Amino acid sequence: RALRQGNPHTVACFLLFLVAVLSITQQLFFQDSKVYVNQHLIPAGSMCASQDDMYDDSQRRCQMGNRYAYAYLLQHAWVMCAPNMPGAKLLRKSQDSFGNFWYNPGHSEEVRKFYKTCIPTCAADDDTFHTSVGMCLLSNDIARVWLQGDGQQCDTGTPGAKAIRSASKEVGDGNFWYKPEMAARVEEFYSSCTSTCAKDDSKLDRRHCSVDNPDAVAYLKGDKSVVCDDYSPGRSAIATCPPGMYQGLCDGTTYWYPRRKGERVEAWYTSCMRSGARPSTLRQGPRQGVDADDGGADPDLNDADPDQEDDDIGSVDADADADADAD
Repeated sequence: RALRQGNPHTVACFLLFLVAVLSITQQLFFQDSKVYVNQHLIPAGSMCASQDDMYDDSQRRCQMGNRYAYAYLLQHAWVMCAPNMPGAKLLRKSQDSFGNFWYNPGHSEEVRKFYKTCIPTCAADDDTFHTSVGMCLLSNDIARVWLQGDGQQCDTGTPGAKAIRSASKEVGDGNFWYKPEMAARVEEFYSSCTSTCAKDDSKLDRRHCSVDNPDAVAYLKGDKSVVCDDYSPGRSAIATCPPGMYQGLCDGTTYWYPRRKGERVEAWYTSCMRSGARPSTLRQGPRQGVDADDGGADPDLNDADPDQEDDDIGSVDADADADADAD
C-alpha cells in the first residue's frame, strides 16, 4: 500500500531490493558459466594423444575426448578396451567431479596405446563394426528381410528397429546399420524376431513351408528359362516333399523347407530371374556363406514329426534328391 502511495522511503527500499536480487542472479549465472565452460580448452594438435582430445593451456594438461575410451571408463557395455594398460590406469585416477578425464601431455603415448585397444561391440557376433562409417553392419537375416518389408516377423516400433532405420538412412548405402551404443537395443530387437515362411509361401505345419514362388518352382523343375543362385543357403534349404504327406498335398512335385530358414529362402527367391528380365531389387546383404549343414537338401525336411527339434545332421539321399530336382 505504501508503494502504491508513492512513499519515497518505501520506493527506495524496493529499488534496493531489486538491485540486490539482480546482482545475486548475475553472480550465480556467471559462476555457473565458469564452472561448465572452460575458456582455456583449445584443440590438442600434437600435444595430446588424439585429435579428439582437448588441451587446457592454463592447467597444461589434456582432456580425454576419445568417445570409445570415454564410454569404456564410464562402464558402458557397448565397447571393450584393454583394462590394465598404463594409460587406462592413469586416466581412471584423473576423473574430475564433472566426469571428465585428464592426463599430462607427457603421458600421451601411454594414453594413445590405450585408445588403440578400444573396440566397439555389436549386438551379435555376426554383426561387424566398420571404422569407415563408425557403425555396426546388420547381419541378422530375419531382421533384414523384415526391415525391407518382405516377410518374417519382428516387433514393431522397438527402439532397436528405430535406431537401425535412422542410422541406415544416415549412411544411405542400401545396407542396414546401427550405432554401437545402440547394440543393447538392437539385441532386444533381434530377440523379438521369429522366422516365418517366405513371402506368399504356404505353411504346411508349424515347422515346414511349401515353395510357392513361381520362378523358384520353375527353376527347381528344370525350366532353363529361369536362372537362380544355386549356391545360396536358401537353395540348400529346399528339397522335395515326400509323396503322400499332408493328405496327398505332397505328390512328388512339391518342394518344402524348414520354416526357421524362411528368411534364407526369401533371399534366394530374389536371385531368380527369367531370361531377359532383371533380378529382384531386394537387398540380400553381405554374403554370409553356406552353412556346413546346407550342403544339399536340409536334413530337417526328412523329419516328419513337427514336435521334434533335433539338430541338423547329414543326409546323402536327401541331398541327391534335391540336386536331381534342381537339374
